[in-house]
Amino acid sequence: MQAIIHMRLLGALLFLSVAAAASKNFVTLVSSPVLAQYGQPTILPCWLDPPQRAEALEIRWYQDENYDAPIILYNSKKLSVEGDTDRVMFGEKDSNSKGLATGDVSLRFSNITIKDEGNYTCYVSSDQGYDRGSVSLRVTKTGSKPVLSVQWLGENQANVSCESDSWYPQPRLRWLDHKERTKELAPRSLLHSSTSAGSVSVHSWLLVSGFSRVSCSVGVSGESVKEAIIHLQGNLPVDEGLGSLSVGLLTFCVLLLLVLAIIAVVFLRKRVCRRIKHKTEESEQILSSTEMEKLLTNRETQPCYENITLEATDNLVVKDVEDGVIVRDKSGVQFPDGTEVTFCTAIKGKHGFSEGKHYWEVSLQRPNLDVKKSWWIGLTNAEEQNTFRRLFLQNVHKCRRTEHIL
Repeated sequence: MQAIIHMRLLGALLFLSVAAAASKNFVTLVSSPVLAQYGQPTILPCWLDPPQRAEALEIRWYQDENYDAPIILYNSKKLSVEGDTDRVMFGEKDSNSKGLATGDVSLRFSNITIKDEGNYTCYVSSDQGYDRGSVSLRVTKTGSKPVLSVQWLGENQANVSCESDSWYPQPRLRWLDHKERTKELAPRSLLHSSTSAGSVSVHSWLLVSGFSRVSCSVGVSGESVKEAIIHLQGNLPVDEGLGSLSVGLLTFCVLLLLVLAIIAVVFLRKRVCRRIKHKTEESEQILSSTEMEKLLTNRETQPCYENITLEATDNLVVKDVEDGVIVRDKSGVQFPDGTEVTFCTAIKGKHGFSEGKHYWEVSLQRPNLDVKKSWWIGLTNAEEQNTFRRLFLQNVHKCRRTEHIL
C-alpha cells in the first residue's frame, strides 16, 4: 500500500514538473503605457520571449476584463475581428520585426479615437501553457487655438473671455499678465464641457484694466500649449495672435484692391488707346496705299498738276476752308442707297481737258473727323451729264477700276 501511494505521489510530482516546464516555454512581454495622439496610427507592443513562431498559437486581445469579447482573436491560423475590421489588425513593434513569424503579436490601430483609451490585455496560449500582459493606452487630442474677446465695462475695465475646444483629456487653462512682469492671474470663471465624442471645451473670463497685456494658454500634459495674447489700449484691443494677423490681412486686402483698381484703369486706358490707334492706322492705311504713294512721289506727275475748281450742285455744297474746299450734302436731301446711287452724289470741276496727262489731288481726311470709307473719284464727259468713269475703293487693300454708265 505504501509503495502504491509513493508511486502516485511521484507521478503527481512528475506531472506538475512537466506542466511547470511547459508553462515556461514562452513569456509574454509588453511595453506600457502607450501615449497616442488622436487620429494617428498606434501600436500596442506585445511579443514572446524567447522569440518563436506564433502562427500555431492562440492570440487574443481584449479591453479591460472583456475576455469573452475580444477585439481581435487569432486561433487555428484564422483571424476574427470584432467591430471595425479596418481599424485593428496585427502590427509590428519595430522596423526589425517579422510579425507572427518572430513572435511579435502587437496590436495596431489605424487611427486612434478617444473611446479607444483604456487597458488592454495581450493573451497568448498553446496546448502547453499560456501567458498574458497588460498595456495601458492613453489618448491625447490637441484642441483649437484660444479665441479672445473683449467686453468694455467702463471705468477703464474690460471683461476678457477665452474659449478653446476639441481637447482631450481635460485641458489646463492659464491667464498671464505681461504688462510689467509675467504673473499668473486668477479667472472669475472657468468652465469645462464635454461632447458626445469625448472631446472637452474650456471657457474662462476675468476682469482687467483698460491698459493691459494678457495671455490665455490652453494645453494638456505632454502636449504643446496653444496661446493667444491681447493688448488693450483704452478701447482699442489688439489681438497679438489672431488680431495682428487680421490687421495685416485687412491691410493686404486694401492694398490689393488699390492695385486692382490701378490695373483696371491702365487696362481701360490701353483699350481706348488701342481703339484710337486702330482707327488711326486704318485711316493711314486707306490714305497711304502703295499706288497713291507712288503717284504722289513720282516726279513725272508734278508737271501735270491741275488745280480743279469744284462747282456746287442742287444736292451738294462746296464750302471754302483755310486750306482748300470741302464738299458736303445739302440739308434735307435724301439719296438712294446701294446700287441706286446715281450721279447726283457726284460733283464736277470747272476746268476740263481733252488730251494729255493731268494730275490732281483729293483729300479724304479732315482733322477730328473719321476717314471716308466709301467714295468715288473719276472722269465725266462734258456734254453727257449722265456718263462717267470712276475708281472705286472697295477696301483698304484693293483698288480696282470699274466703268459705270447711267
